[in-house]
Amino acid sequence: GSYTSVATDSSGKQHISYYDEDNKHLKYATNASGSWSIAVVDNNSGAGKYSSIAADSDNKIHISYFDESNNALKYATNRSGSWALSTVNNAKEGGDNTSIAIDSGNYVHISYHDESARTVKYVTNKSGAWVTTVIDNNSYTGYNNSTSIATDSAGYVHIGHTDTSKNLKYTTNKTGSWVTAIIDNGGYGGTASWGNAVFITTDSKGYGHICYLSYNAAANRLKYATNASGVWNVILIDGTQDMGGYCSITTDSNNNVHISHYYNNLGNRHNLVYTTNKAGSWTTTLVDNNSLSGQFTSIAADSNNDLHISYYEGTNGDLKYATTKAVSTPSSTPTPVPTPTATPVPTPVSTSTDSGGGGGCFIETIFH
Repeated sequence: GSYTSVATDSSGKQHISYYDEDNKHLKYATNASGSWSIAVVDNNSGAGKYSSIAADSDNKIHISYFDESNNALKYATNRSGSWALSTVNNAKEGGDNTSIAIDSGNYVHISYHDESARTVKYVTNKSGAWVTTVIDNNSYTGYNNSTSIATDSAGYVHIGHTDTSKNLKYTTNKTGSWVTAIIDNGGYGGTASWGNAVFITTDSKGYGHICYLSYNAAANRLKYATNASGVWNVILIDGTQDMGGYCSITTDSNNNVHISHYYNNLGNRHNLVYTTNKAGSWTTTLVDNNSLSGQFTSIAADSNNDLHISYYEGTNGDLKYATTKAVSTPSSTPTPVPTPTATPVPTPVSTSTDSGGGGGCFIETIFH
């Protein structure tokens, strides 16, 4: 269950896309019926890496992903009532590091990396057909590149991405034309094994929030950038070495920031952790301390501000899911991960169904 991505719909149900590494298929899991069900979306060998999922206003699902065998960006949706697949870009153009967003009109917006041309591209069906735009022709090649896309309530597009100099960049069409800015000069980086990620979201006011992995002084760190003040500010959230892999970010209805990420501490810890500024300062909490838990993490908040995280557990190759949504059994006390900024404040949530997963959330294995 790698390359996971989670979305919540207006009914508070969860939808997860992921790559079945054993069968090399794109799969989809949902609890919309009240219990988890799993479906194969694309059974083409190698289809499903870099999956990204979104739910539209009608609770229909949209997934962008990379078809490795055809080196193409693909798109799947069940909007018609059954899964329909299409190739978005030209064959052999590439399509890794995909990210998808749906605007208020239910139009699709996708950012991705064209490996062959070393460019970051954007494609949308807003005109009725797929139209592709080159966002940055100086994109960093290989697995170190990352793109992420979000739309705001007005339908404007926001893209976080990187370039050959490992600069964190931000591109938007909010002014009516595409404008790109460098947010962190040389601040992005690391190696593929650390789970490089740039992830962007927007809040209710249309401001951008980006989490990303930074490589500095031979150590990986979790960093965060936002323009909520009107200008971009970059913050080193967690100075703890080797935090920030596979980071994913969301905001709740109060515009608090929530980040899930992977703690890879040279064999000492390989865990899913969670960082938030909800209490007024940044705190970090251990979510799942099972070995190799937390790769390919994705986080979403529902309308009740409950959090939902999908992630990969590398020991058994499992797709796992954690949530703060209350269940009937009382919770145990979360295990804090030390941060340089504040002492973690446990959030009362439900107990875990996984005896090895740290308290503070309900954890279950969806696919084994």
